[in-house]
Amino acid sequence: MKTDATNLVNTTYKLLETLYDNQVTIRGETYCPLGQDELAEMLGITRSTINIHLNKLKELGLLEKVDKSKKHILTDRAIQIVEKLENI
Repeated sequence: MKTDATNLVNTTYKLLETLYDNQVTIRGETYCPLGQDELAEMLGITRSTINIHLNKLKELGLLEKVDKSKKHILTDRAIQIVEKLENI
């Protein structure tokens, strides 16, 4: 059985990967336009759990959120992490 720490890491990474996979570029700005409800439905977890993991990604310097919009912007470091792990 997975530990809480393993679930945290797996869920946080899965969220990061989902944000990465759903990025769009509009007027030169690249971001993921999905809201917490949409992300929760896609990952099969609650909105509050999504919020916890989004905050964790922000704390780690992997995610920026512009204003109070749904725009989740991955940092360059976050993009590098996802791309490296996809190549493993």
